[in-house]
Amino acid sequence: MKKSSFMLFAMAGAMTLASCSNEEVNGNDTKNAQLQVVANIASPQTRAFDDQWNAGDQIGIYTLKAGTTDIDAADNLAYRNTLTEGSAANANFAPAGKAANLPDDGSKVDVVAYYPYSASAAAGVVELDVQKQDNQAAIDLLGAKATGVSADAPQAVLNFKHKLTKIFMKATAEDGSSLSDLKAYIKGMYTKVSYSAFADELSMVSGDTKKDVEMRSADGNYVEAIVLPNIDGNDATTRNIEFEHNGKVYKAAISADVKFESGKKYVYNVKFTATGVKIEGAGITN
Repeated sequence: MKKSSFMLFAMAGAMTLASCSNEEVNGNDTKNAQLQVVANIASPQTRAFDDQWNAGDQIGIYTLKAGTTDIDAADNLAYRNTLTEGSAANANFAPAGKAANLPDDGSKVDVVAYYPYSASAAAGVVELDVQKQDNQAAIDLLGAKATGVSADAPQAVLNFKHKLTKIFMKATAEDGSSLSDLKAYIKGMYTKVSYSAFADELSMVSGDTKKDVEMRSADGNYVEAIVLPNIDGNDATTRNIEFEHNGKVYKAAISADVKFESGKKYVYNVKFTATGVKIEGAGITN
């Protein structure tokens, strides 16, 4: 997701009715505070898909008893971008259903969040499969946590970080010809991953098998893919890349010496020549 920030606000404060108040009914000062969230992507990272929040984007929210993994009130609540169309670097998010309430007694909670939202997430664990790259926004995994949030201090500042790895290849032809038909495949990759938002940890999904991943192509100007970082169970090996262009197959490789790290973008230049293809590393961004 992005260099920029978005803001998610829910109404907060003590409700007062004309006839009575919670303090009058309960005999104490009940806060009735709802969570307020200010979230951003840790600079200089950019969202693996792009640098915008899109209409309909949803994040998952948990509130945990401070310093524990015990769920307080918010258990995988969905918060949705309020944009109805288009995209924006800054966007308001609102509860898609139930709002996250904070403890009335003023006790503190930790706020844990992840993107993209999954209704099937349980105990803060979400699974993702990156084999299909056509909708990269749906596989751009992010996580964040804020501590010390309470009814007296209801605003959580969430600094989202990327959890997967991005491969970006800028493509050119030596003779200047069009590469609009270019396709690229990363051969033999694991594609399923499990993310614990509570522990902020990735793990491999048992039983996953290696598959070919077709990279997303942008009219031959570049190809890109969001892939799993090299974690336990996914050691760095030679990554064979196959390119299809003008009825021919070109082969190249990324060395096993390159370890894919979580949250990093690996940029390469790919040049097609009369005799084959050349791939050169252009740099790594955080």
